[in-house]
Amino acid sequence: MTEWTGAEPRIANDEHSEIRWFTFSEAEALTPLATEAYRPVFARLAAVFGPSA
Repeated sequence: MTEWTGAEPRIANDEHSEIRWFTFSEAEALTPLATEAYRPVFARLAAVFGPSA
């Protein structure tokens, strides 16, 4: 996602403490992830689109 149209994103419940944008490389480095299956997906996306995408 490269842009947002509409109102400011907001948290709708108490499941999360904040909303942030991450590059694929930053997302790959997050701990913990909901599932480790995401880590290679983020790594591949960073390899294809670049680490700052």
